[in-house]
Amino acid sequence: MKVAVLMSTFNGESYVSEQLDSLLQQSYTDFEIYIRDDGSSDETLNIINSYKDKYTEVKVMESTENLGCARSFLSLLNSVEADYYFFCDQDDVWYRNKIEDCLSEFEPTDGPHLVHCDLKIVDEELSTIENSFYRYQNMAPHIGYEKNRLVVQNYIVGCTMCFNKDLRDLVLHHYSDELNVAMHDWWIALVARFFGKVTYINEQLIDYRQHNNNVLGAANNSLSRYLKSFTSGMGVKRVQNFTEKVSAQASSFYDCYSTKLQKDDKRLFRHAIKFNTKLGVINLLKLMILENIRLQGLKRNFALIFTSIKR
Repeated sequence: MKVAVLMSTFNGESYVSEQLDSLLQQSYTDFEIYIRDDGSSDETLNIINSYKDKYTEVKVMESTENLGCARSFLSLLNSVEADYYFFCDQDDVWYRNKIEDCLSEFEPTDGPHLVHCDLKIVDEELSTIENSFYRYQNMAPHIGYEKNRLVVQNYIVGCTMCFNKDLRDLVLHHYSDELNVAMHDWWIALVARFFGKVTYINEQLIDYRQHNNNVLGAANNSLSRYLKSFTSGMGVKRVQNFTEKVSAQASSFYDCYSTKLQKDDKRLFRHAIKFNTKLGVINLLKLMILENIRLQGLKRNFALIFTSIKR
């Protein structure tokens, strides 16, 4: 059984050693680490090459192009053949049992199957901010799992993912760089949910580090943050950009998988393609109320409605 941990790096010199050390200290040891650097200008490449020289399980892939986070991870996924895959960020710390616990959820007879877990939110020094990512974000995995929610809001964090070759092959069979993929983890979560199986481990298995250079991170879902964002005008623009990505991704997904989707799922994606603040507040409310296509949390949905009115 071949297990591959896929890591994409970009200017991660401050924390990448700590992340790699946590991988090398896993209780499950029969795996390889594949790293693709996405054009770092700091010491990241030198650091990961030093690990490659010291540890045979660390492989550094040749890369000359800056692809961005999503395409970099998907490029890695396309380049590596394995039975099970993990995505790994450059700045977190994995608990010693993460790989072992995730792999234990799979069965040899599984079709496409994705396993994910919770995270602990920590600061730069690994001091606890919040014990649960989902509590911090005011999200519930069992709600995010619902198809009508997942098409417009991802709830599965890439670095928590483990998935099998069946899911990987189903993703890559239809993938091209021309697709509007909002984020690699969201796209893979959609494929898993609509054509396979998703398993949630209700346990924190990663210290999810928050710092100034996070690509995405876990922004707090507080009311004060929302009010500050919208009074400055930044919140409106952010929601506009978000809904445009949702709509574009839903359209690409529908084009890729329409022949495999069930009738009700096709209808769901046709509605998700319309999920945009340009739709107007009345039509947006119809989608949210009549079709139950909406985000988790009152504040997020209020932001959608407010932005739709402002357009």
